[in-house]
Amino acid sequence: TGVQTCALPISYDRAKHTPRYASSGILGDAKIIASPGAIRRRNDFWNGRGTPGKAGLVLGATRRGYFFDSSAPHGLTVGKTGSGKSQFMVLETLHLLMAAAWNIIATGKSELVELTGDTAERLGYARMIFDLNGYPGASRFNPLELVSHYVSQGRMSLAVQTARQIAADIIPVPGGTNDYFPKAARGLLTAIILIVATAGIPDDKKNMASVCAIVDRGTTGEGADPSLPLKSYIRSLGEDHPAFPCASEFLSDGGLTTAGKNVISTLKEALSIFSDEAVAEATSASDISMYDLISKRSIVYVHLLEEDHPYQVLFTVFLNQYWRVANEIAGRNGGRLPHETAIVGDELGNCN
Repeated sequence: TGVQTCALPISYDRAKHTPRYASSGILGDAKIIASPGAIRRRNDFWNGRGTPGKAGLVLGATRRGYFFDSSAPHGLTVGKTGSGKSQFMVLETLHLLMAAAWNIIATGKSELVELTGDTAERLGYARMIFDLNGYPGASRFNPLELVSHYVSQGRMSLAVQTARQIAADIIPVPGGTNDYFPKAARGLLTAIILIVATAGIPDDKKNMASVCAIVDRGTTGEGADPSLPLKSYIRSLGEDHPAFPCASEFLSDGGLTTAGKNVISTLKEALSIFSDEAVAEATSASDISMYDLISKRSIVYVHLLEEDHPYQVLFTVFLNQYWRVANEIAGRNGGRLPHETAIVGDELGNCN
């Protein structure tokens, strides 16, 4: 009995003062900050007036202002739907970032632009509203504009890389052994994007609608292989055309089909979203160039759709192009962007 009574307080004391194995990464030195004094000491504060010298994710607010941590480049807030993340953290964070003149990509509900859009406009922000559900005043984004820009500058290597990234975003390659068709379809889509981007046609025709038109018109031939017209056209461009090597798998494919699936059907299935009215209009042109979005003070409002929605792929294309141009501009500016930039990813879990 004596041993038991001694062991109980010892066990309690050890549980209360559990060692934090920082070196092995089990618990580290993270602590819950609960006291008002510690919150004030350990965080930055802005009183809501003037231009803040720093900015970051708002962790809490009082009537006097916002608490935030400017030293943390990444932050994660976890809470169930309706717990107040948007109301008590996201809106305050947008307020702080705008006051500090940061560039912003804000994802989430349409209420974000309704509650903060006028303020952004008053502060001189270029606004892009990325919405595919018919939101009034939604902006357009043409995935081919960046490819055409590189072509016009004679930067063909970047044009090919960007075209390949668009194709990879639009046509996913599933896990498993039967990946020939999606990979060949990616190469063909890359080729057709480059054909459109290098064509002697007006810039307003260099978009996904023209890509889809080439696929449709080039795959209606007669005989065993309806895609012969498209193959003949690509071959006529010559081996020196940047589209030619990208389409090599397609050009060597003799109309191969497995269970009704082939390169063309894989490509057409992936491109089918661009025949939908909302997507066709949204991708017909770009209202704001990618370079302006990064070089100027800007905010991008992204109205995310439900998880696994087929249109979400357009946001993936946009974000990859934003990242490409941001790195390019930062590389010319000593590794820094012209404006501090933040992604405020409300409901970001819905993104593919």
